[in-house]
Amino acid sequence: MESDCVAAQIKFKILCDNTNGVYVGVTPTHLQASYKGYAACGRADTLVYRCRDGDKRLNGRWSSFNTKPPGRKGGKGRYRKGEQITITFYRNWRSLIVEDLEGMVGRMAFDMSFPPDCSFNFFVDTCLSSQSVSIVSSRWIRKS
Repeated sequence: MESDCVAAQIKFKILCDNTNGVYVGVTPTHLQASYKGYAACGRADTLVYRCRDGDKRLNGRWSSFNTKPPGRKGGKGRYRKGEQITITFYRNWRSLIVEDLEGMVGRMAFDMSFPPDCSFNFFVDTCLSSQSVSIVSSRWIRKS
């Protein structure tokens, strides 16, 4: 998401049976190279949604976020194969909105500011080689 975008949205489809270890989120582009694939382990400058339990990582700490009852029990994660998660990042609000098939999960926001020309990347992080998601759709809203 370049600096001329005010918002961007990506819809992901779960392609695996086990979402315990699947994370989606947004991170400033200039910091992404230093993560080396570990964005979900995160720093204070990433917004992360954990598909295992619906928790969020905000300001470097995990906390409860999706309080709706999960669709299934056990250690396989909150989502089933084929379900979709939509994340929308709003630059001016410095926030990420998460939605799933049941509706809006919630909104999380950065406590820090970034340079006006800062670009951001969406990411998916997985723990197992058998875990994956696909992009169903994406859209960008540019400045007028």
